[in-house]
Amino acid sequence: MVKEIDTMMSENECVEEMIFRGTDTVSILLEWILARMVLHPHIQAKAQKEIDQVIGNSSRHISDEDIPNLPYLQCIVKEALRLHPP
Repeated sequence: MVKEIDTMMSENECVEEMIFRGTDTVSILLEWILARMVLHPHIQAKAQKEIDQVIGNSSRHISDEDIPNLPYLQCIVKEALRLHPP
């Protein structure tokens, strides 16, 4: 019979686990997106065109408020998640 081992984590361990697991998932997703764009430059060009249309000639970064106006970029992220789930 298998013995059950008490593996309760402390509050700090729980927080660390959430932080590290969350960043690992995001970094892997970004790696896959970039790898796919290298293999498919036409997708990268279309995404860049969409970003340029939304933010214009400004030097600002994309913000959360811009996301609804970037449907193609959203599709790229969703497709990467579909092909390479975390």
